[in-house]
Amino acid sequence: MPPRLLRPKDDTSTTENTDNLDTRANKRRAVSSACIPCRKRKSKCDGGVPACSTCVAVYRTECVYDADSDHRRKGALKRDIQSLQQRNDALDVIVASLRALPEHEAISLLHSLRTDTNPDVIAASLRNNVDLPQNYAAQTLEADFAQQASQPSDESSAASEPLSTLSVTPHIKTNLRNAPCARTLHDTEFIDHLLQLYFSWIHPFHQFVSQEHFLHDFHNGRDDYCSAALANAVLAFACHYSDRQAARTNHYNPATAGDMFFAEAKQHLEQAEKPSLTLVQALGIMSLRETSMGRDSNGYQYAGRCVRMAIELSLHLPIPGNSQPIDEEQRKTTFWGAFILETLSSVALGRISQLPRSIVDVEKPQIIDHVEAQPWKAYEETISNNAAVIQPSQPTTFSHVLSQLCEMASDVANTFYAPKESFTSRKLAATYTQFQEWYGGLPSAFWLDNTALPHVIVLHMCYHVCILHLFRPYIKLDLRGANLYPRDACTNAANEISRLMNALRALYGLRRVSVAVISNLLSASTIHLLNLPQETAATNLTQAMHDLQTLSVNHPYAARCLDITRSLAVKWGISLPEEAIMNNFRFNSTLSSPSASIFYASSAPRQQSSSSRERSGGGSNESPFAPPDQQAMNDSFDAMTQAATSSTQMPFWSPYTGTPQGRDQHYDFQQSPYHGWQTYHPQQHQEESRRQSTGERQDEQQNAQQGMWQWDHH
Repeated sequence: MPPRLLRPKDDTSTTENTDNLDTRANKRRAVSSACIPCRKRKSKCDGGVPACSTCVAVYRTECVYDADSDHRRKGALKRDIQSLQQRNDALDVIVASLRALPEHEAISLLHSLRTDTNPDVIAASLRNNVDLPQNYAAQTLEADFAQQASQPSDESSAASEPLSTLSVTPHIKTNLRNAPCARTLHDTEFIDHLLQLYFSWIHPFHQFVSQEHFLHDFHNGRDDYCSAALANAVLAFACHYSDRQAARTNHYNPATAGDMFFAEAKQHLEQAEKPSLTLVQALGIMSLRETSMGRDSNGYQYAGRCVRMAIELSLHLPIPGNSQPIDEEQRKTTFWGAFILETLSSVALGRISQLPRSIVDVEKPQIIDHVEAQPWKAYEETISNNAAVIQPSQPTTFSHVLSQLCEMASDVANTFYAPKESFTSRKLAATYTQFQEWYGGLPSAFWLDNTALPHVIVLHMCYHVCILHLFRPYIKLDLRGANLYPRDACTNAANEISRLMNALRALYGLRRVSVAVISNLLSASTIHLLNLPQETAATNLTQAMHDLQTLSVNHPYAARCLDITRSLAVKWGISLPEEAIMNNFRFNSTLSSPSASIFYASSAPRQQSSSSRERSGGGSNESPFAPPDQQAMNDSFDAMTQAATSSTQMPFWSPYTGTPQGRDQHYDFQQSPYHGWQTYHPQQHQEESRRQSTGERQDEQQNAQQGMWQWDHH
């Protein structure tokens, strides 16, 4: 067998290596994830970057890679698992809330789910829902305020005594013998004067009676809608608004205004054998008068008796259909007047509402066109009622909106002082939304750029007071996690109250304002105290304390509010501004009668204001959160909008002819508040305006739009 040929080792190795390289080059490279077009076509992809050869050379299409879309990869699977976990967590929160929430809240949550709301959004809202402290007083400033406000006044209580023990004090008996009520009632001109004061300055805000039916029975000697107790109660409170000496038992002591008539009202109340509609009305007015006198404990007790008698007469329930329409409307007017009185008293004093709206099943009074068209006149003996001063009153519409506000305020008071369940941040936000919706739904006739009725200005003040009282219990709590800012909301509300007070003072003065203004100033002052030494807070607090001192002649309750403000400053260790430190005013002061004028300007220069076309203006602080419906609130107060700083006052619409011009105001707080009052003469300005040229009148109107007001000093 011939020998096998041996080839060189190098030649064999070179050939085999070359074959192996060619084979590897011909094999397709493994690709972990094909491009999107190749996946859709199910074609082979070489994974080329930025574009594979299949897309470029064969199909000539755009090549796109998306590794996350391949759910077989670990990263995508991990993200899918996390998404499912988040969704399950959201569903767990929703299911747990449905199990734990009260019935009405669970139904509301179910409705939210049915409206295709994102479950993640709902779950986030539920997670941010903060359980507010059940007994908030111990953790906030409310305990201090409630303690000061609930202290009995210096006067002894008479409202809580049984009717059989009520009697006229000896000094009043002596004065009744010297100036008997019978002789005073025969002074027709003086009685008409008091009635005009009552129905001009008191009745528009606190409507217990029908002006038309009361005056008809009063002048005709009938007792269907005007009893002796009611007539004397009306005249007693009206005396507080009169400058005549005949209105006082002691001509030199304004604190005795109306004592004679009030004693008569108490006597008739004692002699009453059964409850009646006019007694309910009399008790309500007597409550206002006692509160005005600084005996707020008595006033609260009279309000309680008014409410209890109203319930005894079933005024809170519909009456049978066979009753007279007039009687039915009188019952409605009386009940809602009592409801407003009791609610405002509860809010002001920090007490539980004695008449929760859950038991109320009676409609509000019917709106009657000729009653709505009745004019309101700024009655004052020194000012004639010219046509420019007269404005449509719309009393029933006003009663409707005020009672609606008080219904919400009553719920808030009962939630705070008699809670049935925990109050959460979500409920707080929902309540705030209800107040905003009420404010956004005010009739255009009650917008501040359409009217300057004094009781409408006070209505706007009451709205901001409700917002302040809603957030003040939680002013020390940090609720930013729930998107709530209680301190900012309270500061904004307090600044708005001060701004509205400046407008009320500039238009009508402080001689004849509603008693509700005093408690509004006290509420705002508590927030101004906390914001010291900020310049805006110092200015507003100084002005508020001066206003309270001025009001204390007409309403001694204002002096009590001054003492409460000072006591809170001492308890909280806050130093008052130097301009705000005044001598204490006492109830037994023998100051002379205040000036006959009702018009004088602001005594402290303002630092801020808002746009002239805003209904109530914006505050200097941001809001707690956005309003629920911006489109519906575009014409109303927007708590999210920060007001621009300005040195001009907001030009409220004024019914008075002649426009005041600009002048710096400086007031010496060491003087008595009844010296150097500033008087505005509408008649004089009206005569001068007739002699002005057209150009001068245009300049005057332009100054009015810029808030340039000037007042005559005396």
